[in-house]
Amino acid sequence: DIISSKNHYSYPFIFNYENKYYLMPESYQSKRLEIYISTDFPYKWKLYSTAFNGCYVADPTIFLYKNSLWLFINKSSEPFNDLSSELYIYKISDLKFSSIVPHKKNPVIIDSKKARNAGNVFEKNGKLYRPSQSNIKSVYGHSLNISEITKLSCDLYEEKLVKKIEPNFYK
Repeated sequence: DIISSKNHYSYPFIFNYENKYYLMPESYQSKRLEIYISTDFPYKWKLYSTAFNGCYVADPTIFLYKNSLWLFINKSSEPFNDLSSELYIYKISDLKFSSIVPHKKNPVIIDSKKARNAGNVFEKNGKLYRPSQSNIKSVYGHSLNISEITKLSCDLYEEKLVKKIEPNFYK
């Protein structure tokens, strides 16, 4: 274990930014978003910043796009803490969250078949892609979607499904 806590941690989102390693795990039981910085990669980490204090958040994903930092996160806006149905987008100034600008249409997706993040947003052949979970048939993480992000700004967000990976081996 590299972080000791009584809370649940998963989705170990590790990334390099400005030549430093950061870890942003899912920490929904802490009721906040947490970013850790490595003091001795990959074994030692210390808390670097927090955001969304008092909120249930899941599967945070940060990436750099057109010289801006973007945060994609799943949050619950209802008392049942359904973290699979809503995707929120924020433009952030830095990893200390000095400025957080919410997307004007948050939540940008309301759909348990495609809202929940499933890994790093990545670029291939000049196009941006977002992996997402499809939580259907009472199965968490039932299948995996790969969607191309076709529009991303603080005013617009569009993505289109390009690949769905289903558990055809599962009876």
